[in-house]
Amino acid sequence: MSEITPLLNGRPLESVPPVRSYARVHKLPVPPFAVIGVMCLLFGVSLWRGGIPNPQLSKHQAKPIRVITSNGVQHEHFCGDTKQDSGYVKLPNKRDDHYFFWYFEARHNPETAPLVLWLTGGPGGSSMLALLTENGPCHVHPDLSTETNPYSWTNEANVVWLDQPTNVGFSYGPDPKDADKNEDNVAENIYWFLQGFLERHPELQGRKFFISGESYGGHYVPAAAHFISHQKPNGTLAINLQGISIGNGCTNPVIQNPHFIDMATNAYNISFVDPAELPKLKTKAAHCGQMMEACQSQPSLCCDADGYCQDNLESVFMAAKRNPYDIRQPCATSDTDVVQCIAKDIELITPYLNSPNLRKFLHVDERVGDWQLCNFDVNFAFAKSFDVMSSTSAFVGDLLDDGVRVLIYAGDADLECNWSGNLAWLQALDWKGSAYFNTTESHDLVVDEETAGSVISFEELTFVRVNDCEWYHANLSQWYHFIPQLRASCTLVMGRVNEKARLLPAVQAIYGSTSNKLKIKRSLIVLGIVTAVVLAGSSVWWLFFDEHEPEAVAADEFICGDTKNEAGYIKLPNKEDDHYFYWFFEAKHNASTAPLVIWLTGGPGGSSLLALFNENGPCRIQPDLTTKVHPYSWTYEANMIWLDQPTSVGFSYSAGGDHDYNEKDVGENLYWFLQSFIEKHPEFDGREFFLSGESYGGHYVPGAAHYIWEQNKKNEVTAGEKSINLQGIAIGNGWTDPVVQYLHAPGMLDNSYNVTLLDEAAAEQLKIDAAKCAELTRQCQQSPSESSCVEPYEFCVEHVFLGLSANQTGRNPYDVRESCDWVDFGFCRGIPLIEEFLAQDAVHKYLNVDRDWVGGSDEVGNNFIIDYLQSLDNHVADLLNDGVRVLLYIGDADSVCNWSGNKAWIDALEWKGKEAFNAAEEKSLLTQDLLNPNTPLTDAGTVRSFENLTLVRIFNAGHMVPTHQPAASLDLINKFFKNAALA
Repeated sequence: MSEITPLLNGRPLESVPPVRSYARVHKLPVPPFAVIGVMCLLFGVSLWRGGIPNPQLSKHQAKPIRVITSNGVQHEHFCGDTKQDSGYVKLPNKRDDHYFFWYFEARHNPETAPLVLWLTGGPGGSSMLALLTENGPCHVHPDLSTETNPYSWTNEANVVWLDQPTNVGFSYGPDPKDADKNEDNVAENIYWFLQGFLERHPELQGRKFFISGESYGGHYVPAAAHFISHQKPNGTLAINLQGISIGNGCTNPVIQNPHFIDMATNAYNISFVDPAELPKLKTKAAHCGQMMEACQSQPSLCCDADGYCQDNLESVFMAAKRNPYDIRQPCATSDTDVVQCIAKDIELITPYLNSPNLRKFLHVDERVGDWQLCNFDVNFAFAKSFDVMSSTSAFVGDLLDDGVRVLIYAGDADLECNWSGNLAWLQALDWKGSAYFNTTESHDLVVDEETAGSVISFEELTFVRVNDCEWYHANLSQWYHFIPQLRASCTLVMGRVNEKARLLPAVQAIYGSTSNKLKIKRSLIVLGIVTAVVLAGSSVWWLFFDEHEPEAVAADEFICGDTKNEAGYIKLPNKEDDHYFYWFFEAKHNASTAPLVIWLTGGPGGSSLLALFNENGPCRIQPDLTTKVHPYSWTYEANMIWLDQPTSVGFSYSAGGDHDYNEKDVGENLYWFLQSFIEKHPEFDGREFFLSGESYGGHYVPGAAHYIWEQNKKNEVTAGEKSINLQGIAIGNGWTDPVVQYLHAPGMLDNSYNVTLLDEAAAEQLKIDAAKCAELTRQCQQSPSESSCVEPYEFCVEHVFLGLSANQTGRNPYDVRESCDWVDFGFCRGIPLIEEFLAQDAVHKYLNVDRDWVGGSDEVGNNFIIDYLQSLDNHVADLLNDGVRVLLYIGDADSVCNWSGNKAWIDALEWKGKEAFNAAEEKSLLTQDLLNPNTPLTDAGTVRSFENLTLVRIFNAGHMVPTHQPAASLDLINKFFKNAALA
């Protein structure tokens, strides 16, 4: 454990150009928050001006842990019994500076676990504080023995706690002329420390690396990470930087200072300000921000700015006699008394670290005096250089743009580095994903069925606000400002995710509306967030750093959504050489009991991936071709398959000439697909099963369900294939009975949106053409053949469908509320991003495909011309008469498969419940936002129901209801699956 100096291959150290762009930093609209007086921001800001209590040094020696090895040799360990290393690395870029570290190997999987560097704030605070009271392997008892911290971040990470800058903690450098004073120094020193440390521990070279910290670590961490990310190895070791995490950090004081006032309204109903004075205080907060911003370009103004913000903001809040680091706790107002309020838990650390036997064990240099929590010379140097007044948020923007992951977490009872200010600077951050992050909705973080906070996440950036929890570690209750320390009982794991993961809501949670529940899995190996910030410590921390997946979850599951998924092919045993492509996603909630549902997009010839990415699937494609979790996915409580069919659609293919032409083919193929899928997934054998789809799915779904129903009847008589537990079908804006629906095509001319689609003459002609089209279609149905059906098909397309096209009406026929000049797959001016996303080699590899995606197959469209004009209403009647549940839901802004046509054919349907259904009362459809259950019910449409048939009209939605009304459609389909009342 002797000290070493990083080698430079025999060459002298070259000067490294500064990487910090002050011009860019100072141009940021950074309002203030941070440095109100000379302080160890480690614990906040101004409070430490009164000094730290000087506890009586105990006469006790630190008590070691005695460990006997397998060969009977006894060793003494301090702070746990895992492999550890401590000592110094001499910095080659400095004159004579020696950085002290205490390193602990991971308790689990140390050979693959990431390397994590922890930096306590201040500036000037020793990281030993965090090690012994927050996220380290042990806590100190009054007799200077230690107990193991089960929530240590070392559970699945190799962690280094580093004392820096020079002369902090046990680190030292005797030359005052070479003192550190800003983030340039911090960043360069940490880089060279890591060079020496990795040379000392070659097993960690190339290992995934993260930098973490809190409070003034909001300066240290971004600066060091930015410097590391810009270094090009030239005789030095490459550092595999993956991400940074900051807890209750001071990063952008210009923005954070004015947000001090936001704590006047807090979750704990603590009164800081007389409501009558709040308007004046807001004005002063704005002026504080203006002064701080001016200080960024004119340092001479910084002292005045600091004084104004302290006198007019912080002093007002301090007068409330609350602990500024945990406002739930009462506290006196004087500086000294405040320190007493927050310092009683560190009284044991000083005697422990100054114990001679521990100093010897740690290889503390004899030239180093007593360990002190905070070095005020360092603190003053950083204040004098105005580092404490500057922003490091621009570094975070650069890191994000380079793909480095960033986690910002904040306990919401902290006043000094409060959650509101942290969120504000993130929302002001200039990076490529800013627009998307700022429009991403917050989702609940739920632990043990209780809401523990909220999460906002987009791509590499995640912000977590952590609320109160049921109880707190007895001796650590004051330290809400220090995330990894307080909420041991609330420790959680948001899921072990890989680089592509997002901290989703709830489980999107564990990504993607107003309050999606972020269900987090507990784990035997909890990395505790012993701090009031459950997420900060281990829980979120684990999610952020660990790359292991939850049990039974494939490695790259997060390419779309956040749940277990599977993609690939099933070769149909009933066909010559047909291979059906599917993408299956497990339910986010209750996957082991949730039903199995297949979705079929229409066309005919449309790929179901169109719906997956744009309607009811687990993710949405972003402009940079990444994905974002879709919180209203139908996978909320259903195991969903999006299936490309018939053959030649999407990624499905055939090497032979065994083409499909009608619903008999569709039904048979889908039945055999299910036989193979259930054989592959026996957990779904006997599970409740539903078929769903839209548009031409009004043919596919009844056709396939009817075939399955018939096969089930046969299987009851003879031992055959697996019986499929068909419970129901759901069809959105379906094309089911062409004769009736063509007749009602003009029904959209009188619509509830007061949109004029055609002039009077064109409207009258459309009515004439629709009647003729219906008659021609009836003739085709009487003797279906190519000769009897092609001409009617062409007439109806040209005179009815095209008669209401965007070219004629100037409106999107799939959503008449939208002005449009041309449409593709229901989207004005084309489908967004799907083709580009699915053309990527990485996506092909993930999906196990080796061919181009076909969004719409002309071959299938041509083959199904006869089928297109046939009616499937009799199939629906058979299903209803046998107790199969049927849901028809129709967005009433669609003119292609409109509301009036769907209502007309279902009203005319001959089945045993016809009269009762037609006489049933039409009621309001009141839907609940499942992700935000505290919001009022929404009047989303109308519903009429009798026994197993339900007809729903959805307001303010077009052809694709899940796209236009995601919350309503999710509640609707969820109730349908559960056979719950809709009105």
